Amino acid sequence: MLIENLHPNYQAEFPVGRQVRYVDSINHRTGRLESLESIRENAEILLINFSQSQYFATYELELIFRDTHADVRI
Repeated sequence: MLIENLHPNYQAEFPVGRQVRYVDSINHRTGRLESLESIRENAEILLINFSQSQYFATYELELIFRDTHADVRI
């Protein structure tokens, strides 16, 4: 599901085989995903902007895998 939902620009840059190998290598190092512990988000919208609208959003996910834990920042 991860690969099917990649942005088209990213899909065009990296062949599907390379994407699958990358995801497989992460799974090998971390083990199976056990749980999503938390999601934190932040969004910022500039109220006064003379050129164009700019929006900023960040997300942090705390993940627990069988062999380790990881923080994902988007």
